Amino acid sequence: MSTDAAHAIVRAAEQVGWDVSDIDKFTRQVQHVEYGLSAEVEFAAILRWLGWCTFVHRLSDDVLEDPARNSWTVPDLFAVFQADGKTCTALVEVKTTKDAQLKIKTSYLQRLHSYAALLKQPLLIAWRPRVLGFWILFDPSIARPIDEESVVIDLELAIINDLMSILAGDYYLVPKDGAGIRFEVTRIGEKEATPDGYQALFQISDAYLHDAAGVRTEHVPDSVVWAVLSTVHDHQEISDEGFVQSFLASGGMTRAQVVLRTAVGYSLKEEERIHWKAVGNNLDAILKCDDLLCDAKAHFGSFMSYIFYQQPQKLPAFLPHGWSGRPARGPATQPAT
Repeated sequence: MSTDAAHAIVRAAEQVGWDVSDIDKFTRQVQHVEYGLSAEVEFAAILRWLGWCTFVHRLSDDVLEDPARNSWTVPDLFAVFQADGKTCTALVEVKTTKDAQLKIKTSYLQRLHSYAALLKQPLLIAWRPRVLGFWILFDPSIARPIDEESVVIDLELAIINDLMSILAGDYYLVPKDGAGIRFEVTRIGEKEATPDGYQALFQISDAYLHDAAGVRTEHVPDSVVWAVLSTVHDHQEISDEGFVQSFLASGGMTRAQVVLRTAVGYSLKEEERIHWKAVGNNLDAILKCDDLLCDAKAHFGSFMSYIFYQQPQKLPAFLPHGWSGRPARGPATQPAT
């Protein structure tokens, strides 16, 4: 970075009231802004990849306003959803939290609602608890008050009212317990004692994908492999002649958006974050949402136990009449309740 550029950054930071004399604090402030922008880009990219969001626009809050009448806050995104031959639009505020609870100031939420009312648009909240790593979309009317100044949305409440399936086209997958990847490793050298045991020369003698019954399976699509890998646990069998290392589906649920994250992040180093702005327009080159669904259905019974779309506990009133949220692509699926 040039000296002129560095000076420009310092001047800009000082103009907005940031203290650049404390470099650690300044760095945290910059990271907070970058993480917020990354969250918006990430959610927007995932919406578009899922296929039912045909247009998503990041909104700007660079507006001229009367400070005495500061009654509006601009949400992060405007999104257009299309399904069943119908169109639905909404404003979306994007939030991430470290824990599994989202607290929002009542005054802040009211300003968001006021802006949405001006545009005659419904307001939604997109939330990703970082402990889970997937996005939940819900109507903020489900929030419960905790005092006069704040409301809270618990994880359970958000999940049972999640709109990612019915509005955006996300779906759940349950890879079959026991399906996975097996590596057979053989000792080909003599043992040499070490303080912790022994060391020896080993060779991978075989490696293959297998279904839930343990049957070696050839030509499994990458999409199915990513789905399995998004739920795996490791299992090891050790003998004197070597060991077997397996990565097996746990039988737990995953989601299309989680499988995408697994595929996109597979080549990253540990703790390296996905740069969604860089990959957002090329996600289909990595994995197509429709291919994942079709391939999962084709391997139902051998690699997949369940595939379903979720119906929220309470349907929001803004959905167009007749909006079912059922997929038009492929065979009918089983909705969750």
